Amino acid sequence: MKNNVIFFTGLGLLFLCACTKKPQAKKDAEFWYKKSLQELRLEQSGEVAWRKALGSVDQALAIDSKRERYWVLKGSLLLKLGMPALSVEAFEQALRCSTVPALRAEVLNNYACALAELGQEAKAFALWQDALAIPSYQTPEAVYCNQGQYWLYKKEYEKALTLFARAIEVGGEYSDAYFFRALTLYKLARYTQAHDVLVTLITFDPDYQPALELKRQLAVHLSSKG
Repeated sequence: MKNNVIFFTGLGLLFLCACTKKPQAKKDAEFWYKKSLQELRLEQSGEVAWRKALGSVDQALAIDSKRERYWVLKGSLLLKLGMPALSVEAFEQALRCSTVPALRAEVLNNYACALAELGQEAKAFALWQDALAIPSYQTPEAVYCNQGQYWLYKKEYEKALTLFARAIEVGGEYSDAYFFRALTLYKLARYTQAHDVLVTLITFDPDYQPALELKRQLAVHLSSKG
């Protein structure tokens, strides 16, 4: 489970949920939604890819505005593009459409991320707790990782470490949690511990590029100590 951008985890369920035997309009909407996902996969990650994907998901929403996963994708792309206020509006639309508890938890998680970006800490953490309280939520580790990233951003490093540890405990080989735990240890100048976490991460996820880059940076510090 990977994510290289802060506050953008836990969308797998929404991306994978699909329906069968739709009317033509819904098939057309699904075409644009899948095109948006394809653009994210095929384009080099960055603003151009995010804007292309946003254009496609807007096409899907123009045809069918009642699908929460379309709104969640739009909200997540807006968050990546540095537009958290617009992102909040999209997640609120997703909640209005959401009826399946597990998917609603995914929406709450990402909605909370947008609120955290806007500095609405109390509301964000309340929504994260609401997500965790849903028994059928399948990726609670995403909430813990997002909370940890929030505290990392706030330089509350010990709080962040606790939450990344919880994400790893719940999610197992969860790449993001390992990476951000290593990054937090790096910020604390606990270079040997950070290196050990990265070695574990790269063992099960050898292509996780941010970990490889951080490992190179750590090598400089560890060699200077030697």
